[in-house]
Amino acid sequence: MSKDKQRLRFSRAQRDKFQRVRRLEQIQQLDSIEFEQFVGYLYQRLGYTVWLTVSSGDEGVDLVLRKGRQTTIVQCKRYNGTVGQPVVRDLYGAMIHTGADCAVLATSGIISRPAEEWAQGKPIQLLDGHELLTMAGRVGPRLAWLRAVSWPMIGLVLLAFLVMGLAGISVAWALRTIGERTAGPVIPPPPTAAVATAAAPTAAATDAAPAPPPTQALSPTVTLPGSPAAGEAVVAPFRAAPPLIDGRLEDWSGYETIETPYVVAQSSSWQGGQMASSHWRLAWDQSHLYLAVTVIDDIHVQTRSDPKFAYLGDSLELQLDTSPDGRVGSSVTANSWQFILSPGDWETIPPGIFRFRGNAQGSIVDAPGHQAAVAALPNNQGYTLEAAIPWRDLAFTPAAGAQLRVALSLNDNDTPGTAVQEIMLSHVPSRQWRNPNSWGWLRLAP
Repeated sequence: MSKDKQRLRFSRAQRDKFQRVRRLEQIQQLDSIEFEQFVGYLYQRLGYTVWLTVSSGDEGVDLVLRKGRQTTIVQCKRYNGTVGQPVVRDLYGAMIHTGADCAVLATSGIISRPAEEWAQGKPIQLLDGHELLTMAGRVGPRLAWLRAVSWPMIGLVLLAFLVMGLAGISVAWALRTIGERTAGPVIPPPPTAAVATAAAPTAAATDAAPAPPPTQALSPTVTLPGSPAAGEAVVAPFRAAPPLIDGRLEDWSGYETIETPYVVAQSSSWQGGQMASSHWRLAWDQSHLYLAVTVIDDIHVQTRSDPKFAYLGDSLELQLDTSPDGRVGSSVTANSWQFILSPGDWETIPPGIFRFRGNAQGSIVDAPGHQAAVAALPNNQGYTLEAAIPWRDLAFTPAAGAQLRVALSLNDNDTPGTAVQEIMLSHVPSRQWRNPNSWGWLRLAP
């Protein structure tokens, strides 16, 4: 590692400017040097010691981070476009050459999917503009009143809170003692599903959920009973009453099940054999597309808290193209959508959903700001997941008989503690990521 670097420090004006960054446009308006400083500021607020490299011989390394015994190199790319796989490859080479423990690529633009896929399983973190905004919101600005008041005043305020806290504890203890003399045992409430967003409609659950089939090894060319054959349209019936989005699936009895038996992507670490399976049910009404999925998987692995990267663990993917009458080409357009649905890890990571959209250049880019809802629950065979996606999030007006292109996929990772898409299974064997013509058909039934 080059020793030609200097400790990163900030003036009051710089700190104030970076604290006010809350929109992507503000990041993109920074010049290259300010962008490097902004990224360094974020990491400094997260407790890292940050150095700025000042020579031209550091192989594209802009910042060096240190926390504990770990050294991280950072490359900053102030782009408005897309950062491709070659940049990530070069960064990985610089990490190996410098002996750093890990590396970060931070950009004001977009990181391509091939770049993300190449970084899988490597100690590289990829941060686009939206994730930098998330970091900025997490570190937060220093509270202005802390600079305005004196330390003696702060001490008095803290002392007052301590006194009130002790008084509250005394009152609570007295009430608890009285309650124990008069009341019976406390019955805990039943557990509830973790739900991401509150946009989904609700209805009473009445029917019993069918028992999921046993776990089994699936051949890439096997179609399970009840699943439409490759090329046949899957059907989403109309629902008179919306389901309750709680992950329980009691109100999905009698709906056709769609399986995902075809291996369409795999990493070098996958050796074949046992894998997970997913069993989808779809429905619609005038406001939402609904889905309910039963996943059979004996090893649950999900380490990414950002649902955008949940495909690097156990998760689901829904791709839709809303072009009129399914008239699509071999490349995505603004009518093409992709949703990553994460069940979470049942402990610290809640269920989540992230939306992507195609563009005129045939790329799939971030499309935040949706109102979709998702909920998931674990069970002794895997998990169940339920979601409601508003049609307005797809810029589409539904009607009975409408035909859309669709790909239903399952991501599986069986190596705990890793972030790797070991295998993807889909309901159509031809599924290609950015080719809607390779997806299946979805028909909205009356």
